[in-house]
Amino acid sequence: MATDESTVGFKGRNQFKCYNLKKPTKWGLRIFCLCDSEKSYVFSHIPYYGKTTTESLTCPDLPFMSRIVIHLAQVLQAYTSGSGYHIYIDRFYTSPQLARELHEMKIHITGTGMASRKDFPCDLKKKKLQEYELCAYQCDMKMMCLSFHDKRLVTTLSTFFGPQAQLITGYRKKQPVQFEKPTVIFEYTKFLEGVDRADQSVDVTDLQGGPTNGGKNYSSG
Repeated sequence: MATDESTVGFKGRNQFKCYNLKKPTKWGLRIFCLCDSEKSYVFSHIPYYGKTTTESLTCPDLPFMSRIVIHLAQVLQAYTSGSGYHIYIDRFYTSPQLARELHEMKIHITGTGMASRKDFPCDLKKKKLQEYELCAYQCDMKMMCLSFHDKRLVTTLSTFFGPQAQLITGYRKKQPVQFEKPTVIFEYTKFLEGVDRADQSVDVTDLQGGPTNGGKNYSSG
């Protein structure tokens, strides 16, 4: 599963309308989605309506972005009565606090993060890595925090993966170079983009009734 934000196309006047350069639909209403990473099926979503949305979420002591993931995970468990799911998230959601909450719900997470964020290992923040070097820490016997320097420094947090790495061939200045790359980064890259693929698969329709971005307007009946 993957969690990310999406944009529903809307051209009318609305105080919640936003602009997101990275999305296929740039202007519209902001929603947070939980998608199947392989099929891009949107399992659940929650629209953002400012304070109304914030007050409706559980765990008020946690950051807003963490509460979004927890809410979507609770919906997933309520409808499937299952556990052991694995959710991939990006750095805006990732935190050790969120990892602990989902671990209690028997749900794994993997995501990129910011080493400067609260509760990340202090040594990880200070560590200066050379090219192709990695550094990993185990926290609370439940999660792993890992930093790896490829073309740039990447920090990840996972309650599922360990520090294992795979030997790959990359290129520097058009010359092949072999080095070991952490498995957690491979898997994160592979499974995170479920929401983006769902966006690309949808025929985007304006909420006022007209098609946008080349989409087709279908009516029922």
